[in-house]
Amino acid sequence: MGERTALVTGAAGFLGLNLVEQLLAAGWRVIALHRPSSDVTDLKRFKVEPLVGSITDRDWLFRAVPNDLDAIIHAAADKSLDIRGDAQQTDTNVGGTRNMLEIALARGTRRFVQTSSVAAFGVRHGETISETSATNAATNRINYSRSKWLADEEVRRAAKAGLDTIILHPANILGRYDARNWATMILLVAKGKLPGISPGGGAFCDAREVAKAHIAAIDRGRSGGSYVLGGVHASYVEVAQIIQSIVGGKAPRRPLPAWLMTMMGQIMPLLARVTGGHALITPEVAAMVNLDFRTDSRKATSELGYQEIPLRAMIEDACSWLKAESKLP
Repeated sequence: MGERTALVTGAAGFLGLNLVEQLLAAGWRVIALHRPSSDVTDLKRFKVEPLVGSITDRDWLFRAVPNDLDAIIHAAADKSLDIRGDAQQTDTNVGGTRNMLEIALARGTRRFVQTSSVAAFGVRHGETISETSATNAATNRINYSRSKWLADEEVRRAAKAGLDTIILHPANILGRYDARNWATMILLVAKGKLPGISPGGGAFCDAREVAKAHIAAIDRGRSGGSYVLGGVHASYVEVAQIIQSIVGGKAPRRPLPAWLMTMMGQIMPLLARVTGGHALITPEVAAMVNLDFRTDSRKATSELGYQEIPLRAMIEDACSWLKAESKLP
């Protein structure tokens, strides 16, 4: 088989960089789509063909995206948990996905892999999420959840129109190239500045394994199907304690009560508006981190060769990268 070409959206982001790295290692030619405002410091280390623009600019996409791609991996997403960004988030997550699907159909792309999220299943407290789980995303208050579900609906419509699609639902991703997601907790623990932690928890998955599952889905995934990419379950207190054992600093030993997290989500945005700062906890953040869920990845394991990695190993990988990049003291 000759060299194949994949276009990756969100290529300069946390998961995007892992996708680029794994695709290149597997012998793919990679077209890396990213916004003009993206930090491309890490992306420049890879031999890719940059494509600079926005997934929300349909006209530009039709000018820029080539014909006959072997795959489009659509990993770009707005992960905001602040109601003030809901309109932009919907435009990016839903409108951007619709644009990429139209391009894929028009350009004869052989397979479209959608990076969704377990959040697309909605608010699932105390439940185990699998591919057959129902969703309440349409009615819950968290726009990220709702917009990811709506994006998946766009993918399902495109599949009915004849596009070969796969939807992947990662849980909480840990690993290298994370400078803003779980890295925020790592840095706060290292500095002894994590004031409290929520009573929630969830499933955690390895960034490299998630990237490998995307590549496996191109060849081995069932057309029109979906896969949950979950992993080991842990409370957020457990995660913080493991971080402390690796990097030092200080982590809470007990969670804050859910009601207090909810109250902080109401108060912090008000204070941020007065001070001009950023609210670490919003109502949407509080609603998400108070949840506790598990995942069932057996389908992905069986059909894609997906592997769940021990929690400590994933956190060590994330911390090692932060230290190597001088982002962690």
